[in-house]
Amino acid sequence: MKSIIVRMNRPRLFPRFRTWVVLVLFALAGATVTAHGAEWVETEGARLRMVLGQDAGDGRVRAMLDIDLKPGWKTYWREPGESGIPPTITVRPAASAKVAFEFPAPEHVSDPYGGFTGYAEPVRLPVMLPSGASEAEVFLGVCQQVCIPVSASFSFSGDNAPSPLHAAMVDQAFEALPSAPTEHLHVKTIERSADGQALTVETAADAAQASPRLFLAPLTESGHVFGLPELVEAKDGQAIFSVPILRRPDETTALPRFSATLVQGRASIRHDIGVE
Repeated sequence: MKSIIVRMNRPRLFPRFRTWVVLVLFALAGATVTAHGAEWVETEGARLRMVLGQDAGDGRVRAMLDIDLKPGWKTYWREPGESGIPPTITVRPAASAKVAFEFPAPEHVSDPYGGFTGYAEPVRLPVMLPSGASEAEVFLGVCQQVCIPVSASFSFSGDNAPSPLHAAMVDQAFEALPSAPTEHLHVKTIERSADGQALTVETAADAAQASPRLFLAPLTESGHVFGLPELVEAKDGQAIFSVPILRRPDETTALPRFSATLVQGRASIRHDIGVE
């Protein structure tokens, strides 16, 4: 079985309102822990492990980061807001294509600082690793009354064959991801409001079945900051959301394309779409 050597960095604690840019300026005190296979590695607020699955047959291996949050602790989605730390992964040797986590449908997590988008329960983040990767460094934040940036480096060695249990766990993590848009659940359009202070997002979603929820993540860095989507109208199989534009770099910078996750009941879809 492939072994994973994990180097954990344990940083200082900071209030939630600090931005991650400030957090990473502080020196991190390193501690080294070795895990064989997919053993858990303990850190403040959570325990983590990297679980390897089957070879995908295209030069990549299916895998997942398993984040087992302790009660009362939270972690972030791909777009956590101004002061959050989205989970990221860097592999070595460097891959020719970008390597990034995929995310199951999140929730809006309330806290004394206004809340953020993420997870308040244990979560598994699937990822496609290059078959030749020898090391993967992950960076994420876990929060309670304070936010803790966690850095871990996983070194891979040995044969690539996963156990049947681990392969099944990774497959389940991929199956839990939002599906492609469907006829009855998709994002129709994103437009700028008449006053320019918000985005209006029109979706296909039957609010009579369950109240739909929308989560937006910019696909490119534009300097804009967006608030949480608010459902403002729902009728005749469609739901309309308003998304405040909290900050913009200037009037000439174009709005980004978005990865939109639309959730209704147990169903969720991901739809990448630009602003009309």
